[in-house]
Amino acid sequence: ALILRPLATRKKIIKADRNQDKTGKAVGLVAGCVQQVIGKDINSASIRLLQRRGWRVHLLSEQACCGAVEHHLGKEALAEKRFRQNITDWIKHVDELGLEALIVNASGCGTMLKDYGHLFRVDESLAADACKISAMTRDIAEFLSEHRDVTENGEMEQVRVAYQSPCSMQHGQKIDTQPVELLRHAGFTVQELPEKYMCCGSAGTYNILQPAIAAELGTRKAACIDQADVDVVASGNMACMMHLRQFTDVPFVHTAELLDWATGGPKPF
Repeated sequence: ALILRPLATRKKIIKADRNQDKTGKAVGLVAGCVQQVIGKDINSASIRLLQRRGWRVHLLSEQACCGAVEHHLGKEALAEKRFRQNITDWIKHVDELGLEALIVNASGCGTMLKDYGHLFRVDESLAADACKISAMTRDIAEFLSEHRDVTENGEMEQVRVAYQSPCSMQHGQKIDTQPVELLRHAGFTVQELPEKYMCCGSAGTYNILQPAIAAELGTRKAACIDQADVDVVASGNMACMMHLRQFTDVPFVHTAELLDWATGGPKPF
């Protein structure tokens, strides 16, 4: 069974600096619900990365679940309630703060937010706002790739990284090459895993509802990781990282944590 162990508990999530340059461009960070508890360092690294590049970062004050869990479980009434509340709350932030993007660093959540527009396409009261939220949502790797200015750090060449591509990112959002390109541009020696198209077994709530099959998939993915002989595995989805940690001793970190380290942040593993 999956044991919910913290990925990192060294510090509390850093808050967006209230003294940020008010003339800079602004983005909102959807910090997530579970991730705020067991993956705080991912959010902290994301904030540092964005601020280092001159973006004002606002943590959205209403940090409700994106609704993906209820949606996976077929609890559509509960999921729709979350969707509606998020759209209503977040569109206010977008307008009041002049946000140019909503940054997500958990690809499962990002895939869900990008689907809001489709889900409410025939709802006259929410269709426009839902489409706007979906259109503004960017995975952090996607956003950094669109605004790339990471300076290559030659010292990182000695760090061997395997990139694990989450299904929700490569299939759900069609974000495939950008994270690898960002890591290589930052100086890391990166290799993609064999069978990268295969699910690791996490799959939303699948690892809880179908633990035997999820474990088989996790073991298969972990074998690819162990054969790669790397120092660390980078991923864009905390759920994948948590699941795979059960099957290999190779440390897992988020792509944003490695990019943060390469540009002045703390070593994440």
